[in-house]
Amino acid sequence: MIGFNSENKDRASWIEIEEKLFPSRELIYTLEESQFKALTFLIPILMNSKKAQVSYGVISWNYNDNVSIELDVLDTLRRNRAIKSEAMENFNHLSVRVGNKNQPNRSKISTCITTEKENQSIPILDACVSFVLMAEDGFSNQLPETLQKSIYEIQLSEEAYKMKKELDALFFRRRRQMEQLRQQVELEEERLFEISSQIEEQRIRDLSWEELLHEHENTPEPQNRLDEFSRRLRSDIIGI
Repeated sequence: MIGFNSENKDRASWIEIEEKLFPSRELIYTLEESQFKALTFLIPILMNSKKAQVSYGVISWNYNDNVSIELDVLDTLRRNRAIKSEAMENFNHLSVRVGNKNQPNRSKISTCITTEKENQSIPILDACVSFVLMAEDGFSNQLPETLQKSIYEIQLSEEAYKMKKELDALFFRRRRQMEQLRQQVELEEERLFEISSQIEEQRIRDLSWEELLHEHENTPEPQNRLDEFSRRLRSDIIGI
């Protein structure tokens, strides 16, 4: 009788967690078959959890006295096309948000967390299970850099956070401008080399045999790309 009651209790707890993860029952029937195995791992973890709260497809934890972290399982599944959805695709990404517990009306910070390249072929719910296990361990392992950043930013005042985002945007634009300038310089250098190498090739091919041998024997070691080109061309012509 005790075993029967325990079994009923476990079943009721399972159903409760399942309904909290999938408030609309029809959604679970659109779940890809490959995700179901991960779901059977996820639900028992949440059933036994003393830290997680589950509501409307979202699992949340208290990171500390000031910060909460939530994993939006439904949004993650939608964006990875694991369930039927018209949401914008964002494959191999977990939908994670960080909130300030002392300012419940403040907008949460969305955090970009991607699965590792070698794990990107596994069901996205497996990645959710890994995140849940990290959370249940108190986030004691090395946190993803993007999550660390969001935890820091959500604890700033709104004014300081706004200023930081403006500075980040400015630095990003500057880095982008510098990268564009670097690429432009490299392109100009490549064009210059092409022209210079064509002129140098014509000059070398116009040398007499004696002039070619004399230049090859008396030219110092190459100092740049054009010198290397000239040396290689003379060697090819001479046959050495």
